[in-house]
Amino acid sequence: MNNSFFPAALILAMFSLSGCLNLFHSNQQDGLQCTGASNCTELGKECIIDKNYTDALNFFEKACKLNEGEACLNAGIIYHEGLNTEADSSKAAVFYEQACNMNYASGCTHLGIIYGSGSTANYTKAFDFYRKGCENGDNEGCYFTGIAYRDGFGINQNTDSAYEYIQKACDMNLGKACSEMGLHLDLDVTRDSADHNTSSLKYYEKACSLGDGTGCTNAGATYFYGKSVKPDIFKANILFERACDLNNAKGCSDLGLSYLRGTGIRQDSTKALELFGKACDLKLNEGCENYSKYKNSCR
Repeated sequence: MNNSFFPAALILAMFSLSGCLNLFHSNQQDGLQCTGASNCTELGKECIIDKNYTDALNFFEKACKLNEGEACLNAGIIYHEGLNTEADSSKAAVFYEQACNMNYASGCTHLGIIYGSGSTANYTKAFDFYRKGCENGDNEGCYFTGIAYRDGFGINQNTDSAYEYIQKACDMNLGKACSEMGLHLDLDVTRDSADHNTSSLKYYEKACSLGDGTGCTNAGATYFYGKSVKPDIFKANILFERACDLNNAKGCSDLGLSYLRGTGIRQDSTKALELFGKACDLKLNEGCENYSKYKNSCR
């Protein structure tokens, strides 16, 4: 299992969006002041908003010592991502394990991510921690458990179990899990075509509503090509635009083609080129190829 599985969007989403308090030092010996686990955790969150990761880590470590699972998780994330210094997976794992032992579900999942990454990956341990995270209510844990079953990482490959867990993650409102369910239905040749295309669209639309760009793009394609639904180019373009706003490269490229050809939208070559450029910046070869192909004619 590789690093692409790391739920990067989770990193800052867990932190408070409140304003930063006026923090001060009592003296060099005592360091930053906070009182109690909850207060230390909240001060750490507020430091994160100011990208003051050093002080944030100080607060989170204090709170973690007071058995605050969320603080242990957040300290682990700072070490894992190298937000205050060089990334240190070993230190991150210590904090993730503490969070997990406190039944803070996301800590278990993050510990699984460490075990499932790198040249010394232990997929069996990774799977065990993903499943523990899921059992304790973490939707990412359910998703990664499903992916492990799907690909046979750390457990015997089992498609039925895979999509049972991925479905559970979708039910817990994880957008990428809903997208994965939709794709599974689209690729399932054993089901009635009209039925599974209709079902997949429901998953894609839910994924999109949860902020998953892939879901928006795939829902757009379903409407664009009229897969089991009446074609609706206008709706498709709205979905492509939503996908692109979420930095989904394929959504940007598809919307660019609509602007280039005037398909369901007013033709605008300059806008098309801009969208192809964004798709290219997001590492989509199709976007780069279209940008190169049309850069002279679209100016």
